[in-house]
Amino acid sequence: AKTWASGSKWTGDVDYDKVGGDVNKAATQLGAEILSPEYKLVTPENVASAHEAGLQVLPWTVNEKPDMQAVIDAKVDGLITDYPTRGMEVLKENKRQVL
Repeated sequence: AKTWASGSKWTGDVDYDKVGGDVNKAATQLGAEILSPEYKLVTPENVASAHEAGLQVLPWTVNEKPDMQAVIDAKVDGLITDYPTRGMEVLKENKRQVL
């Protein structure tokens, strides 16, 4: 079942239809500062849109180097992984700060 959909029990206080299905509007309505989508949903366009809305993007769970590279190329603000050493290697290869 989709969690971000009209009538979903997972949307909490957000009315999916009132925000026109726009996850960025929903997140800002709730006062969120970070979106954490599944990494497969990350595109450069939706990251740029989230950034325009003032949101950071930290996808989960990015475990393979090619997937890490893809989300880094999409300009995410960070990533969630089960393999932090691997993630640090990819970030260093991209001259990205490792926290």
